[in-house]
Amino acid sequence: MAVKPETVTAMISAVGAAIDNEPENTGKGYLMQIKANYTYHLDQARAQQILQTARTLNGGTLIPISGIQYDKLVH
Repeated sequence: MAVKPETVTAMISAVGAAIDNEPENTGKGYLMQIKANYTYHLDQARAQQILQTARTLNGGTLIPISGIQYDKLVH
């Protein structure tokens, strides 16, 4: 059963409000992962951007398709 785009948009807005009210970065990251999941149904590229931001706030969230970003260690 497909979900209507209006319903997905409403869910994205609701999660966005929760993100705005969350004081902790780890919580914001987790909520952004949920937002990315809903956004994926409408815009897959935007969902990956949201997931990347979520990952910077909470290292326990899913890794975006673009992969793991790292800084090369210099001795």
